[in-house]
Amino acid sequence: MPKIDRLTIQGFRAFGPVPAKLDFDAPIAVVWGQNSEGKTSLAEAVEFLFTGDIARRELLSSAVDEFENALRNAHLPAGAETYVEALITGSDGKTHTIRRTLVEDFTKRKACTSELKLDGTTISTAELGTIGIELSEPPLAASVAVAQDNPASQTLITNVHVFDGVNKARVENANVLIEDNLIRAAGFWQEIFSACRLFF
Repeated sequence: MPKIDRLTIQGFRAFGPVPAKLDFDAPIAVVWGQNSEGKTSLAEAVEFLFTGDIARRELLSSAVDEFENALRNAHLPAGAETYVEALITGSDGKTHTIRRTLVEDFTKRKACTSELKLDGTTISTAELGTIGIELSEPPLAASVAVAQDNPASQTLITNVHVFDGVNKARVENANVLIEDNLIRAAGFWQEIFSACRLFF
């Protein structure tokens, strides 16, 4: 099964002109931060990388206005690229680079356009299957609220590498206790990443 080893984001939503790099060197990664720390931008960057779209724009009528010219960071210098790139170990066991570059941002009436490259060669989203990345059809086109099989009110996840967005620090081998409301949120994102068949 493919695995994301590193994610690099430049000029996408909350991410500015300096490329932000996240290394995923543990079986599970948790990104934590307060409001407006970039958690949603990170999740949407992963979605954009694999699908070339943001499903929330289509699912919520109010989001059409929110997303007009919103993928490219407003503070990005002219000529600088907006892109999301991942270093991935494919199902073939080899390391690959996937990069999606924004060509044209969303407008109120038009979807965004982008260019997807695998190891430097332009490909279609469907061609990600050549390295084991299989997306659902259509990818993420419906909301995914996953019912939990375990009715327990708490879940403990051990040996997790956590990036603390508030203190800008990395915590190794942390134990994370997920309460009821966050179990549903975790299930939501697990379903998104399962749709891509990728796990950090």
